[in-house]
Amino acid sequence: MLLGAFYGITQKTLLDHYHSVIVCAWGYTMGTLEILLTIALCIPLRKLSLAEDIIPDVTTVDFWRVPLATLPSILYAIVLLSILGYWIMSWVNDRTSPFFVTSFYPVCPCFAAVLELVFLGKP
Repeated sequence: MLLGAFYGITQKTLLDHYHSVIVCAWGYTMGTLEILLTIALCIPLRKLSLAEDIIPDVTTVDFWRVPLATLPSILYAIVLLSILGYWIMSWVNDRTSPFFVTSFYPVCPCFAAVLELVFLGKP
């Protein structure tokens, strides 16, 4: 939550100079670097005896295998939930304040619970 607020505040200053799509793309670039750093740290940390059961082995092929049946769900999450969501957040942040954007972060889990109840019929 804290990093999301920091992203919104930083994004607001960048939106004064760049288009919202460019700012969103740079946000994704920073997120990718963060993931790569996490993976790089997992390899040496996994060699510790206590961490072997907690940290996954990212060097195996099975860790990276994605079942074909899950690809539509993954594409939906990437395109609609991630790319479109962050672009809309950049667009709104360009027109309002970072406070307005970050105030909607707690709404997302509530909205997801309502959609689960409506479409899946279970809470």
